[in-house]
Amino acid sequence: MFFYDTGNISRAVDEWNQAVIFYPDHADAQTWFLRAERELEEKVKTHYQNAMLHYKYMRYGDAA
Repeated sequence: MFFYDTGNISRAVDEWNQAVIFYPDHADAQTWFLRAERELEEKVKTHYQNAMLHYKYMRYGDAA
């Protein structure tokens, strides 16, 4: 929860993934893992879309 609460979602996903591997029946770990994973995927998607928009308008430095 510390990593998620401090905005380090990638690390939170990694930690919850380990928890699910070691404790597959742990409902809270599964719930938070899936939630954080979806949130991370959305952030990646948004970041990619923003980069493509900058690229479209030839703002290559911003796109990178």
